Amino acid sequence: MNKKIQLFCVPFAGGSEVSFKEMISLLDERIEAVPIEYPGRGRRKADAVYEKMDELILDVKRQIESARNKNIPFALMGYSMGCEIVFDLAQSVLEESPAYLFLAAREAIKYDTRGHDYCLLDKDEFARRIVELGGIDQRLTRDKRFLDIYMRHIYEDYKLLHDYVYKPEKGPIRQNTTVFYSEKDTPFAKVEEWKEVVTGTIDFYEFGDNHFFINQYAKEMADIISDKLLGCI
Repeated sequence: MNKKIQLFCVPFAGGSEVSFKEMISLLDERIEAVPIEYPGRGRRKADAVYEKMDELILDVKRQIESARNKNIPFALMGYSMGCEIVFDLAQSVLEESPAYLFLAAREAIKYDTRGHDYCLLDKDEFARRIVELGGIDQRLTRDKRFLDIYMRHIYEDYKLLHDYVYKPEKGPIRQNTTVFYSEKDTPFAKVEEWKEVVTGTIDFYEFGDNHFFINQYAKEMADIISDKLLGCI
């Protein structure tokens, strides 16, 4: 079947294109999902990581432009750190306008993320905070050497989170938007304020009890995404 719309998925800190694998497998077959890979991991393991968030945003822009099928519309999805990137892309960086946006596991853009200053912590405290977020196999935490290796990419990404600055002067985003959140991770009182920077329609869906609800609710999220995107065709 010919694809009808593209969906570019931008991962969380420490994530990779694999982070969306289950959810992508459950999307409607008319949706061409394209997971973004950050430098320094996965198939881009040999690529140097960035020191500034704006550099990473431009990298993601290049990946999107390289994979775009301009015969069909496209949408963007950001998860946690990916929300900053998706917001900036839709706000002013991309020359082409997305048809729809999905934002997950982040308070409204005007707030620093809960982990904004995590990169300033010592190594052990940083690891403890990341483990508290959920999503890390507890077996990993029993091997300190392996845990340290695993944390390197996450730490590099949190340095980028610390560098990110919201640019209100560039205005709101116009796209219709769906926000996924967990009340225990990002309380709705702060999530709801995405309304302040979205001039399109916006709706909210609550899932799970930790930051990585995508791991438990991939099917439910995929169904909502499919419904929204097929409505854009």
